[in-house]
Amino acid sequence: MNFLHENTRMLYSLLTILSLLAVIIIRKILISTIQKSKKLNRQSKRILRFNITTISVVFLTVVIIFLWSHELKSFAFSIVAFSVAIVLATKELLLCISSAVYKSFAHIAKMGDRIEINGIRGDVISTGLLSTSVLEIGPGTKSHQYTGRSIIIPNSYFLQHRTINESFLKDYVLHIFTIPISIYSNIEKAKEELELIANATCIPYLEDAKRHINHLQESRNVETPDPTPRILLNFIDAKTVKLNVRISVPSNSKGEIEKQIIESFLKTRNTWLEK
Repeated sequence: MNFLHENTRMLYSLLTILSLLAVIIIRKILISTIQKSKKLNRQSKRILRFNITTISVVFLTVVIIFLWSHELKSFAFSIVAFSVAIVLATKELLLCISSAVYKSFAHIAKMGDRIEINGIRGDVISTGLLSTSVLEIGPGTKSHQYTGRSIIIPNSYFLQHRTINESFLKDYVLHIFTIPISIYSNIEKAKEELELIANATCIPYLEDAKRHINHLQESRNVETPDPTPRILLNFIDAKTVKLNVRISVPSNSKGEIEKQIIESFLKTRNTWLEK
């Protein structure tokens, strides 16, 4: 009887491994075919990749449940009481560990990324099972200066609060900053001057930024904006116009490049300050 049971378990183990290998190979072939297809747009490719991954997970889950249902039932009954006690005693610890796994697989924040979570903003300098350390940047969300403080964030935060990752484009980022001017200024001239300065300042990085962003666009099947500098106008109030500047620059230099553009723009104020 024990001999038959052992043979059955070996057979089930072999079938499980073969199913896993088959799913991995088939999924890889299908995704590779989809990526190379010229007839599908990026949205269709992204949807098909998601559907293939979902079907693969569901198929493997069904196979495992079908083959190991008896063992799983016995195992579940034997550990349920112990699990409840452990969960109650170590709820926060388990939440941090599960959040670390979630953060890793979802690619929420890696070393060097600039993130903002629950009012905390900074560069990730270390990650672990229980916490993530960031070098704080502030004050506010528009600053790019380090405060000199290191903040330890419990990993449970990543499940409880939304995370803004400012480093999605990695080496290059689309950086936006604002310059307010008076409504009585020569707005068209100010916009023209600012656009010239932004283009001149960013031209050394533009080609590399385009290549980098295009690579991300192809590999992730997402629509990315044009990295060419753009100036958009918004009203703050009846007396103030906001010039929104969007540039594509190296992620580690955006604060310095913003400073250069603002300083150069202020030097031209005699041409646009008055109508």
